[in-house]
Amino acid sequence: VPSVVSDVVVFPNPYLSKGFNVVSFRLPPVTQASATLAIFSGALDRIISKEVPVTEIKPSEPFITWNGHDELDNLTPSGIYFYVITVNDKQYTGKFAVIRE
Repeated sequence: VPSVVSDVVVFPNPYLSKGFNVVSFRLPPVTQASATLAIFSGALDRIISKEVPVTEIKPSEPFITWNGHDELDNLTPSGIYFYVITVNDKQYTGKFAVIRE
């Protein structure tokens, strides 16, 4: 699977993890209705890995979201996190910051 860096825009970055905020990952144009999202801590511990729906509010601007919680539904602590998004037989990687209030 080819890996692509920087075709995904993460916002907000840094992400303030409070309330019902979500992190959005804007993707390049895709044809699939879902993507696999994996989030890892700075120590490369897996935080979450799951299938998520691809949403498109504006034409040609698909995105996926994450609520800032781990697989046990705990709010993640402050730190630098890495993402791996797999969609359309491509893998997109990058990093973002989380600030927990």
